[in-house]
Amino acid sequence: MDFLNIYPQCDLNIYFDLPLSSSILTTLSKLFIPIFQGKTSIEKINILEELSGQYFVKPIRIRLDANNLWKDNCEEAIKYTKALGIERIFAIEEPVGAKNVKDISKFSNDTGLPV
Repeated sequence: MDFLNIYPQCDLNIYFDLPLSSSILTTLSKLFIPIFQGKTSIEKINILEELSGQYFVKPIRIRLDANNLWKDNCEEAIKYTKALGIERIFAIEEPVGAKNVKDISKFSNDTGLPV
């Protein structure tokens, strides 16, 4: 481990912020499916945070893709997202109707998250 004292240091973001190829994404998906199966959303986020701590990848940035899950219920989207822990989430994609500017604005203002 002494080589770390003289080895050129770099920002780990260089490695972890790079886009992943589709084959790597497929492999990761196969690895995580059994880990996440049957778990709640909060348990899944806990697992990701625990793994990031074990492998010294902190802080992780979690972006959720809700696919218009709450297109007719903005209040439920806000309630659910707050229950997950706003501080744990970086952004959320399409929590409400994609063209519903009023609900998108309300969601973003009430949670502080980018949509």
